[in-house]
Amino acid sequence: MTNKEVANQFKLLADLMELHKGNAFKVKSYQNAYRAIRAVPAPVFEMDSSELSEVRGIGKSVFEKIMQLREQGSISNVDDLVAKTPEGIVELLGVKGIGVKKIKQVWTELGVTSPGELLYACKENRLVDLAGFGEKSQSKLTEQLEYYMATADSMLYVTAEAKAALLVESIKQSNLVESVVIVGEIARQMPVVATIGLGLVNADQAAMHQYLLDSGYNLEGENAYVGEDIAFEVHYLSHIDEAELLNLPESGHPVWDYMTQEQLLSMPPYMREHNTARRVIADPTLIESTIQYEDIKGVIHNHTRASDGSHTLQEMVDQAIANKYEYLVISDHSQAAFYANGLKPDRLLAQGDAIDKINASQSEIKVLKSVESDILNDGSLDYTNDILETLDLVIASVHTNLGMDKEKATKRLITAIENPYTTILGHPTGRLLLSRKGYPIDFKKVIEACAANEVIVELNANPARLDLDWTWLYYCLEQGVKIAINPDAHHRDHYTYMKYGVLAAQKAAMPRDMVVNTYGLDKFKEEVLLQQ
Repeated sequence: MTNKEVANQFKLLADLMELHKGNAFKVKSYQNAYRAIRAVPAPVFEMDSSELSEVRGIGKSVFEKIMQLREQGSISNVDDLVAKTPEGIVELLGVKGIGVKKIKQVWTELGVTSPGELLYACKENRLVDLAGFGEKSQSKLTEQLEYYMATADSMLYVTAEAKAALLVESIKQSNLVESVVIVGEIARQMPVVATIGLGLVNADQAAMHQYLLDSGYNLEGENAYVGEDIAFEVHYLSHIDEAELLNLPESGHPVWDYMTQEQLLSMPPYMREHNTARRVIADPTLIESTIQYEDIKGVIHNHTRASDGSHTLQEMVDQAIANKYEYLVISDHSQAAFYANGLKPDRLLAQGDAIDKINASQSEIKVLKSVESDILNDGSLDYTNDILETLDLVIASVHTNLGMDKEKATKRLITAIENPYTTILGHPTGRLLLSRKGYPIDFKKVIEACAANEVIVELNANPARLDLDWTWLYYCLEQGVKIAINPDAHHRDHYTYMKYGVLAAQKAAMPRDMVVNTYGLDKFKEEVLLQQ
């Protein structure tokens, strides 16, 4: 288990105990454990007992439960509480926009026991009379539940990719197939995947069907299976034929009406949809000019322990050197982000001094000074100009008051874009895939403002964000707006997120020269930094 998965078990334990009126002190302890485990740099399952017991926030009870989880695969307290809680109520605990107290309230007062029942109650206007609710909160909850229900059977690409790899390996080991090929949404590098598609070449169909059933997968339809949260479709092939793969039912190509099969076969699967395919047919050189992972020269937007990251500045630098980056941009949270230990001006300046010392002590990498400045409600940035001018670049992002209407949200972003110190517009919509819709903005006006003010747009590479969405990269290209593929790293392992940003950019055939962190250090300094 990853630290996040371990931590989530303690969050679930705290939520269930609160739901069932458990000991308040223990609830608080498990909530603290959730935060503490997420912040541990090393995998807690790989730490020895002495190391683990020294972690702040991990007391005797939490330590024992981690040991139980590691040895038995579950925590008995969690199992007991889940057993006496309706399945739908446990599911509701994972829905954004409603806390434990309100879940308990709708359960006891309205008899609601699932997300679907709660959505129905909202539609029937039954929440407005409950204490603590009102028309506005009911409307927001309705929207959140509708989004949750619409995406409940989907997975992030990063999750689907990992599950597909395990599934492929299992099928290969069965010796019932000649080969396996991944098709459909994963082959097309979709940020969210509903179905894992596999083509099995020269498989014994009856034997494979029985093998999957014996392996715990259930038949959902003709050659469609599910196991836990894995939904996948099997296509039986006599040989690997690209033309045949294009015709698989779940491949979902929306471009057949203006392209021939031969034209589609001339491009990678991730380009075979929307405007990308049309552009590639018009200009085949786009295939060669499209960004690749190895084109990345530097990594922008990274957090340290100074704000809410897991590692020290030096540790983040050391990992960037190991990854052979030419430059590293440190962008901790600004002072308004109190929830993330945002840096007051004195701490930001001190961090700049520490960066100067690191640069003076080695020549393997250039460390650059930045900040992820909160965009305040009026669109202003989070520091005075005399502080901002000490930085190499500024990433401006919205983190609070996400409920603005489209007009106000757009004006807020444009005001920040027009600030002469804004270098990059960070995660423009604030979305969290499968968890939170992005706040509404007029994309064209925002991108046009970036063009007018020479502001770069971030493609946040965190696989749960991938924000700006790849479908708007077309308009960035049209307007001449460059992008930065950034990991928003809060852990040194998060540099690997760059892969998912590149995969998203490839779907729009984004040329490498329009991605600023494909620039070598000298060009990056010349074309991007505030102080050249």
